[in-house]
Amino acid sequence: MYRILIVDDEAYIVQGLIGLIQKTEDLELEVYKAYSASEALNWLDRTKIDIVLSDISMPGVDGLSLQKEIIRLWPRCRIIFLTGYSDFAYVKEAVRHQAVDYILKAEGDDVILRSISQAIRSLDQEFAGANLLQAASDQLQKALPALQKEYLLDVLHGEAKALNHLPAQLDNLQIPLRPEHPVLLVVGKVDDEQKFGGDSDRALLLYAWQNVASELLNDSARHISLVYDRSNVVWLLQPIVGHDGEQTMQEDYKRTVRFVEGCLETIQEHSRRLLRLKVSFAFAKQFVRWEDAAEKFEALQLTLGRSRYLGQEVLLTEDSFQLAMTTGFPQAGIRKLSQQIGLLEGYLESGRRDEFFDLYESLAKDAGEPVPAVRVLVYHRLIVLFVSYMTQEGCYQSLGEKWQLTQLTRYESHGSWVEAMAYFRELAERLFELKAMDAQQQSHHLVAKINQYIEKNLTGDLSLTRIGEWLSLNPYYLSRLYKQLAGTNLTDTIAEARLERARKLLLHTNLKIIDIAAQVGFESNAYFHRVFKKATNLTPHEFRERANSFK
Repeated sequence: MYRILIVDDEAYIVQGLIGLIQKTEDLELEVYKAYSASEALNWLDRTKIDIVLSDISMPGVDGLSLQKEIIRLWPRCRIIFLTGYSDFAYVKEAVRHQAVDYILKAEGDDVILRSISQAIRSLDQEFAGANLLQAASDQLQKALPALQKEYLLDVLHGEAKALNHLPAQLDNLQIPLRPEHPVLLVVGKVDDEQKFGGDSDRALLLYAWQNVASELLNDSARHISLVYDRSNVVWLLQPIVGHDGEQTMQEDYKRTVRFVEGCLETIQEHSRRLLRLKVSFAFAKQFVRWEDAAEKFEALQLTLGRSRYLGQEVLLTEDSFQLAMTTGFPQAGIRKLSQQIGLLEGYLESGRRDEFFDLYESLAKDAGEPVPAVRVLVYHRLIVLFVSYMTQEGCYQSLGEKWQLTQLTRYESHGSWVEAMAYFRELAERLFELKAMDAQQQSHHLVAKINQYIEKNLTGDLSLTRIGEWLSLNPYYLSRLYKQLAGTNLTDTIAEARLERARKLLLHTNLKIIDIAAQVGFESNAYFHRVFKKATNLTPHEFRERANSFK
């Protein structure tokens, strides 16, 4: 719904225009009024206005000066001048500042309504779906590299949500890889970072390094590369399946592995000779499924990190992975478990119950297999997760009165790893229940608070802007939030509250109908009649007469 602001120093003109708009059923507008330019500017400072219908000649700041302020505050606002003057100079000045229309007051209601409808159509066309989609497409092309990087890093960090939407995201982000085929990973790093003179120099050389690799890889592999950790690069590759028209899928994979391994040597040579950069690589000799890419990425990073002990321009393969192993459990595995706990924390805080428990079951299973020290490590990190959350939410003490929190910090109090994980699972269930109950209570409280405000201010300003200011919420968001929580539109709730008060006044007082309309907040008597009849199929007068006939 668009907002229209009517501005005139004559009150009867403002009220007449409000009545004209409100009695026109095909105009869905939220109407605001101002009796001076300064009052109009107050509204414009408080909320977005879509259309301004203003007199030109007013005391103090005139309409043309107001127009300049409107354009400064809300450049897309449509402005309609309504005046008794036919001086062409006014028309010329208004058009120069892009007013929508210029109407003489003597031209009548139909001309005014046509002008308002034209302004609405202009706003609609400006935000037409086709234009928005084209603009979004243009912006997407510019942002595509950043979006591709963000998404693929989520995949390489094992984000379940990213993997769940893999086919659609690869297509939408124009990533030249196929979701049904496994991927080959290569990670590389610059050995001599001191070559970089600054961030712009770094970005330029990394881009050039990726271009060198792309030129060499293009002929035999689909691929994409992205920079991570400032000066490290990861490549994801797939074979160009059936490249010679006869090879089987497995042969394509083997050929691509051999080809990539050979290319890495050439990339190192060209980077040194052309860019004066020394680079090292860690290279997986086996393709992996997309869901296993995160674990492989971790292992390759660890291998590449250990390469600093071997000098510069190192080329390590999958056979070198023992360098990244501890005597008990792979560091990549420990890092993966830590990442999973971090994701659990985010799911708990955001109330994403299903995702939390899916990942929790996987974590409990993975951590239950390795050496006992790893189980203890995971257990104590889960303690930190739950205690931090309960402290933050202020429920630690109240929950402790009903829950055996003494067991929380004592790993040995549980008979087994399975019992310990069952304890945490039950605690998490309780926390999600409390969160849901709290959210429901907050929702009921907010709806009740808004409804009470409406009842107390029926004769006052009940615009979405005013209620939004009272709650410190954006008016548009307030409207959506109320509909979500209460199941009905806020504007309908306001109208029903006004009608209910009007019914009572019609039944129990002898007030004139025009006075009742004013008391319940309707800007015009005509609009009150229209709304009342639409709701009851009776005019206010008919409603009162029928009620009196039953007394």
